[in-house]
Amino acid sequence: MTIYLPTDTISNTENVLSNIKDNKSFSGSILSFIQDWKSNQMYFTMHTSGSTGKPKLISVSRNQILASISQTQKAFNLSKGDSCLVNLSCEHIAGKMMLARAMEIGMDIYLTNVNGNPLESLTQSIDFFSFVPLQLQNILERTPDKVKFLDQAKAILIGGASINTNLLKQIENIKAPVFASYGMTETVSHIALQRLNGNQADEHFKTLPNIKLSTDESHCLKINAAVTSYKTIITNDVVELKNNGFILLGRKDNIINSGGIKIQAEVIEKAISKLFQKTSLKNQFFIASKKDEKLGEKVILVVESKNELNLDLSSLIESINKYGIPKDVFYTQRFKLTSSGKIDKIATLKNL
Repeated sequence: MTIYLPTDTISNTENVLSNIKDNKSFSGSILSFIQDWKSNQMYFTMHTSGSTGKPKLISVSRNQILASISQTQKAFNLSKGDSCLVNLSCEHIAGKMMLARAMEIGMDIYLTNVNGNPLESLTQSIDFFSFVPLQLQNILERTPDKVKFLDQAKAILIGGASINTNLLKQIENIKAPVFASYGMTETVSHIALQRLNGNQADEHFKTLPNIKLSTDESHCLKINAAVTSYKTIITNDVVELKNNGFILLGRKDNIINSGGIKIQAEVIEKAISKLFQKTSLKNQFFIASKKDEKLGEKVILVVESKNELNLDLSSLIESINKYGIPKDVFYTQRFKLTSSGKIDKIATLKNL
């Protein structure tokens, strides 16, 4: 189900309520945020996603949100009368920022249920999209007739999780510019972008204007900008800084110490992604670790599949250290997801 909210409708919260009151999934966080924003509220409580740790509440100021909106508007040339799709949870930063951008810039809103394929009920083109990787992959594979709506967009953002090799290949065929976004609740959405398709594709994340970056002794990214109220945010993301941005290597808490060898989980995931592509496998997966008597920790692979797969993991030795080759493979019919649509690794592992 998709609900259309023109710009002039949003100025009257009663009109918004009349449009969404018949669908409970739309009525709570969306309406309350619109009301709070229209009443010029200065501070907003945001939920972090909880994809790698316990979710928490943080306070974000109106000025931080406005600074982020200004950067996004300039980056994608968004203007009054454009349209955007709100398909991510408005309990979290991604959904709230789409609403805030629409209200400040004057964009029309299309609301849809938070699900694996947000374009199922879409019947017209939209200027600005934001997806988690799984949503975009489902759109491309399950509803190819909807790709025409993607092609006509000004920009398509992908965030919230890593993008596998198979999806990257498919993104090359989308005519509209597609960007991987880097950001978090604490930075009020993205502070860096990486173009993934076309002649202007980037090799790494490029920082938006007036964002100051540095690293700590563990090579974790530090961010200071208007979107952080000029306070330095220290992330858990291990990076290699470049003149105009950075290469994202992985998360500090995804480093596995196996037999004294430090292994970055994301490096193994990239190698396995290429292996899956070669063998035409499209299953979701992630790398984790398990306690081991001899190694301290051993690398494990967790795959979303009803049945065991025929995997030749020994072939990974060509691209990664032997300690990085998964020692065990676990299968589960369905991954647990956070409310923002990301894979909940902690809950999935606990379920196993």
